[in-house]
Amino acid sequence: MLNPQTPTIFRAAMADVWRHKRAAFGLVIWLFVILVAVERRYLQAVERMIFDVSVPYPYVLEWAVTLMGLALVPLIALPWHWLILCEANGAPSWQEAPGKLKRLALYLLHWVIYGLLITLAVVLPLVLIGGLLFLLGGDPLLDLVLLGPFNSGPGAGLLALVLWLPQIIAYGLAIAIFSYLYFRAAMGLPHIAVTGTALPMRQSWQWTAPLHRALLRTALAVTAVTLLLTLGPMWLDLVRPVDFETPRSDRQLVLVAAARIASEIALILGGAAVLSRVYAVSAPEQKPPVQDPKQT
Repeated sequence: MLNPQTPTIFRAAMADVWRHKRAAFGLVIWLFVILVAVERRYLQAVERMIFDVSVPYPYVLEWAVTLMGLALVPLIALPWHWLILCEANGAPSWQEAPGKLKRLALYLLHWVIYGLLITLAVVLPLVLIGGLLFLLGGDPLLDLVLLGPFNSGPGAGLLALVLWLPQIIAYGLAIAIFSYLYFRAAMGLPHIAVTGTALPMRQSWQWTAPLHRALLRTALAVTAVTLLLTLGPMWLDLVRPVDFETPRSDRQLVLVAAARIASEIALILGGAAVLSRVYAVSAPEQKPPVQDPKQT
């Protein structure tokens, strides 16, 4: 059992990552290299399409990037839950865990279900509000073009962030609400790692009820980090002439791809760390034993 007296859930989760930094690095590095290579190919194809109208849109690469991004979640989060919640209690390593494929499939399915339910129930209206703010605020990229000499370089990225401020506020509000509900309702995800079975959202909500104030603070911390990690790659992507007269170099494309994938992996690992910490301090003391999903 993890120590529930650590000052905040978020800090405790990040301490878990730091304490197991070698395991975390080994878990994500090969995924990072593969996805950066695929993302770079996709960005190169889009770049060619921009400067040559005869080049078709790279739908296959786009789907490859999307599907690999989805696969990242269980491939990172599930082994992390196992490391923190199971290995710490004497279970074998993830490589020797029983029923891994079934756990991975079940985890991905429920991650999608939780995300869709929370998004449709609460966050979608905020996204619509953000879209309305975007329409009222105009197109930041068009504004940059009209600004002439200020439309390229680091200043362009900073200026875009300022012009996008209403959308960023709406986006941050959506992330905060989503994160809070996710940490309250998604204990079924680490539960899959521990038991090989899912957990009803209602039971997850009951387990996390005593932590509702702590999870509000955690959601705000996650929101700040998420904004930083998502706006950073966007800024890098805007450090280029926005009139599309000069293609980006291969080095720039690799940098953008690496920033995007590193951001995505960091958010997944951080979310898994928070879920693991919340599960450890909210689930009943008598946790179900680690068992083979085939027997459940």
